[in-house]
Amino acid sequence: TTGALLPWADHPNFEVFDIEMSPTQVFVAGGGSGGHAQAFNISTGRSQWSSSTDGDAVAVEYQNGVLYIGGHFTKFRGVQSGHIVAVRPTDGVQVPWGIKINSNLGIFSLGSFNGHLSIGGDFTKVNGLTRQHYARFSETADDTPPTTPGKPSAALADPTSVALTWAASTDNLITSVIYNVYRDDLADPIATFTSTSKTTVSYTDSGLTPSSTHTWYVQASDGGNLSPPSPVSDPFTVPAADSPQLTSLQMLDNDSNGKVDTVTATFSDPVTCTAPCTAPWTLTNVPSGGSLSSVDVTGNTATLHLGEGAGAADTSVGTFRVALGADPSGIVGPEPNPASFGPTAPADKAGPVAVDITSANHGTTVGVMQLTDTFSVVFSEPILASTVHAANVKELDVFPTDTLTLVGLAESAIDLGESGIVASGQNATYQNATLTLTNGNRTIVSTIAGPCDGSVCNTLGVDQPSSVTFVPEQTLTDAAGNGAAGALTKVVQFY
Repeated sequence: TTGALLPWADHPNFEVFDIEMSPTQVFVAGGGSGGHAQAFNISTGRSQWSSSTDGDAVAVEYQNGVLYIGGHFTKFRGVQSGHIVAVRPTDGVQVPWGIKINSNLGIFSLGSFNGHLSIGGDFTKVNGLTRQHYARFSETADDTPPTTPGKPSAALADPTSVALTWAASTDNLITSVIYNVYRDDLADPIATFTSTSKTTVSYTDSGLTPSSTHTWYVQASDGGNLSPPSPVSDPFTVPAADSPQLTSLQMLDNDSNGKVDTVTATFSDPVTCTAPCTAPWTLTNVPSGGSLSSVDVTGNTATLHLGEGAGAADTSVGTFRVALGADPSGIVGPEPNPASFGPTAPADKAGPVAVDITSANHGTTVGVMQLTDTFSVVFSEPILASTVHAANVKELDVFPTDTLTLVGLAESAIDLGESGIVASGQNATYQNATLTLTNGNRTIVSTIAGPCDGSVCNTLGVDQPSSVTFVPEQTLTDAAGNGAAGALTKVVQFY
């Protein structure tokens, strides 16, 4: 009513063409390098998943617990598709739905009402049947919610965590039920996840304060309908502790240069520490050969600032360990004893960063994009193979300088720094270019393959090295789920 902006944790790194909502999520469809679809928690704005396509995703629609994404793409997460896909809203995984659209541009609009999904676009046929630019699909509207989950029971998992279990819900249609877990009187769930269990479901609530008392309840969803809330659990009191307990230990690369620069240690109580507060800490095998520089303490959290080492960029945890000794002048809280913990691996919150880019000519002419030519990116840690999806490579004439698009590898088109590489208004596109992981999954190689589409194939090209800035595709992640980050500027001779 006031026009004031509300808090929102994460924002898309691409232009957004359409927005859709479910009771618990917000979905967007957009462009970027190729195209993207992304889901967010409706209460916090925290990103839940992001998927890449080889062309713009321009429309998104939610119906009966299924998310439909349409656009100009022909591949979704590297899998061939017909301009439209159906996915699970909780994780973006594609579900079987064999719809094929016959046009190049495909879908421009999606709509849903009372069990009818409508599509509009450039097409004239759907699955071989004549449908001039509009088609409608019907299904029985699902208005039956899952059954009520059982009453949660609580048990101590560790000094600051409680393990919850409850009897599973069932649904008339779906097998993967969505659970929202609520603690005390909080309006928003503390967790949302899916489970296929038909017997017992479990969740561990972490970071709780010793001596605090809590209750929990659970609500199930099929993606469109909410069950009645479960009965509230019996009150559970986290046992008292005689010293502050470690509840979270995280490793970060705040400046996204590929070297770990920060560790945060969060405790169960507000803590203080006598400056400089470096003596009680022991850090071993810090990535890149870093070392502890200084420590700040605010509230429940000690922030360890690291001096970046001279070693190679590395954002993997590896054998990195952090320990805190019991020291009266170290980390202390309201309890009589100082905090301490043994060697502990921090949680990985540092995303992979591009640390080198190179290009190699394997064709007949240097500078001209031809079959078997490559463009390679080295990252600061291994990339999760399931997030690498091959798509097209395109050189395009734009004003004022021409660009190179590496779908699935670069977040946006790379400015080549000069015009005349591609003839005016033209492009050269290799739809079947590949992406290959090498070097222990730290390197992604884009290889030109398949036929070339466009009027300037095998002509012109980059005739001299160019200073370019490469920003990695955000859907590339490490094993911990951290998206690729940072930007690398380097002089490169393309192809």
